[in-house]
Amino acid sequence: MSGTGTIMRLGDFEAPFDSICHDLLEVGHTLYACLRPHMREQWGSHPLTIDLIDSPELNAGAAAANDSFQIGICRGAVEHVYGAMYGLMSCPTFLPDIGNAKGEVSPPFFPEFGFCPIPISQAPPLYTGVDIVIPCDPLRQTVAMLLASVALEFLVFHEVGHVVAGHLEIEPTASIREYESGEAAPDSHALDRVLECDADAFACHSTGSIVTHPKMASTIQDIVKVTHWPTAHVGNVIYLAAVVVLFRILYPRAPANIGPQIQSHPHPAIRAAIVSVCTGARSMHNGQLSPDELGSVFSGSVRNVEVLWAELGLPGQVLQPETQWAESVVCGMRELLDAYESSKPFLNRYSHLDRRWHDWEWRTAQALAEQAG
Repeated sequence: MSGTGTIMRLGDFEAPFDSICHDLLEVGHTLYACLRPHMREQWGSHPLTIDLIDSPELNAGAAAANDSFQIGICRGAVEHVYGAMYGLMSCPTFLPDIGNAKGEVSPPFFPEFGFCPIPISQAPPLYTGVDIVIPCDPLRQTVAMLLASVALEFLVFHEVGHVVAGHLEIEPTASIREYESGEAAPDSHALDRVLECDADAFACHSTGSIVTHPKMASTIQDIVKVTHWPTAHVGNVIYLAAVVVLFRILYPRAPANIGPQIQSHPHPAIRAAIVSVCTGARSMHNGQLSPDELGSVFSGSVRNVEVLWAELGLPGQVLQPETQWAESVVCGMRELLDAYESSKPFLNRYSHLDRRWHDWEWRTAQALAEQAG
């Protein structure tokens, strides 16, 4: 992966980030350990290490070397995720049903990179002269921590997806980075976008079923204390809000207007919309959400983040009429999902596992995109 730095140890972190980061790495290692016995051919014998890298870079990645795999999450990525979640929860229009949102005041100024990252170690701050934004309401502070945890777990599972899907064996992708710089796109970017979509599918299939499970959703409801939301509504909103913010953070130079996809990574709004449809498809299939409730979940999470991102002047988004924005997102979904579907025979040749993460939920997303188009 791009970026260099030493591997961080638990003693390098400030509390409570020492235990938070330990648990984050542990869940990734546990997932891989569960999958290894089911891998094809020799792949189950290849170990995986997951580390936090002491680098301020906003990045994460996966790499293969010497019959082993490595996943690295840069300290800067963790700090940016926490900074964004705390910053957004300080805005009264972000998840306004949670806590005393009316008592919050949106920060008047944002630097070029967005919200100020929150330091998690003794390392010098990434930026000086910029204030860290913290919500006034203690409950909204707690939910900011919850959102950050969900987003970072999705990121780790996404990286594990790159590994177990065999993406690192596809030439020339011996390593994969998650930060999209917005550079001009060569022809290989079409494959890069498919690989990102595949890793999203894996992470969505793995984490979405956990966060939106009735028991977990009930626990989340106890935290957010929004009793007028159905339990399934709570789990889906928190999950999708966390994921769309993660995508936005990783792609600060995304085109402000959604158009033809030419970059190495799919547009964050398109990725978030696909994940929301897949997660919603599962919840509707299980009888947890009705179609109308799914629309409410989407408006309260993905669309809420996108509108606020534009209103605050954060990178990579302009405020568009909802109909125009939705049409652009649907066109982008169709383009990406068509490419993903046609690439599955190719991807199957490299996968270390039977590919169950592109199941009916992902095909449902494609069908809904076609219907909406």
